[in-house]
Amino acid sequence: MKNKLKITAVVAVFAAFFIGLQTSALAASPGSTAFPLSVKDWLENGPVTLPRPPSKEKKDAEPAPLPAQGFYLVAFWTADSVLCANFAPTLALLQERFQGRGLKCAVLFNEREAPVKQFLSSFCNDLNYAVGLDDGGKTSSAYLEPGVVLPVFFVIGPDAKIIWRGTALDIETVVTKICEGRFDLKREEKLSSMRKEMQTAIQAGVMENVLVIASRMLELDPDDDFAVRGTLFVYEQRGRTQDALQFVDSALAKTPSRVQLYMAKLSLLARAGHPPLEFQAALEAARQALGENPEGLCALALASIDTIPFASVSPLLSLEMAESALKKLPASASRSLRTVCLETLARANHAAGRVKKALECQSEACVLLKGSPSEAAAETRRAWYAEVVKLSEEPASSNIDE
Repeated sequence: MKNKLKITAVVAVFAAFFIGLQTSALAASPGSTAFPLSVKDWLENGPVTLPRPPSKEKKDAEPAPLPAQGFYLVAFWTADSVLCANFAPTLALLQERFQGRGLKCAVLFNEREAPVKQFLSSFCNDLNYAVGLDDGGKTSSAYLEPGVVLPVFFVIGPDAKIIWRGTALDIETVVTKICEGRFDLKREEKLSSMRKEMQTAIQAGVMENVLVIASRMLELDPDDDFAVRGTLFVYEQRGRTQDALQFVDSALAKTPSRVQLYMAKLSLLARAGHPPLEFQAALEAARQALGENPEGLCALALASIDTIPFASVSPLLSLEMAESALKKLPASASRSLRTVCLETLARANHAAGRVKKALECQSEACVLLKGSPSEAAAETRRAWYAEVVKLSEEPASSNIDE
């Protein structure tokens, strides 16, 4: 099973940064009133009805702080998008984690039912959010510009105001801020305007302006992922890897619990050919900062095995992070997340030479995936571990010796 929680290397972040910028004047932006959802058919967990704008008498009243009255995440997806497919399990985790804080998620597809149902079949046992078919494109045309690249996400408050618009890369940070009471709509309106400025600067090729705008954005909000990606994008374009590393270290000093920044740092260290001790130090710092974040620990454990130069990190560190991720999962954790943690622990055990333990973890993951579309792939991996165990216990065959 693919690790859906894993944030990919810096190159992928740059690609996603461009995808998030391929829009013109925004049809629906922070501060504007949300349009009602016009849905032909709810395929899963519907219906979802957005709140109506407050009456004239209530408009001047001070709104209840988010998320006291609940809030909505509305996503526009397409069934043939790899980005949408990759984000589906993460959206389920967000719904699970923040449902008690008032989050309601709805995904809309503006296409025929058959491909959407085929898309959903891959996640049949993990869908805990609403999925609907747009009614003739009415909702999509109200929220989106022609030609916009999907997925696109909107967060809508209890007063029917759009409070955020953005991409999959930023949504977890935004929802977390809302639930922790750290989200500010007035600040978001300013940031939204700056994002448009940054888009114009990138399209014009004026990269120095991108850095200036990103710096202003980070003064307003040190956690703004869009500004971080803009800065890293410019440094990547100019081959300034050391500047990028210094920027990431500075950002981590302010917000040391951001998984994305650690993933970016690991990728940058690899690109610049840094020695193993620096990878080890980066992951030790990440483990310390993310001690209570099982998803982050799992992602970094897999990255330590999968995406950085071989033998750069102690196999014991990878193993300890993977074990900690599984132990810290709440009892209510979704099957998807538990399976990812088990398969990551299997990988870490294999890397540490504990092949029987690897087989045990993979076998447990297979039990969880029984009857799902991912069962066959998980069983293939289990059989592979079983063969490794067998080979470790038997003398090499004569034809191998020859």
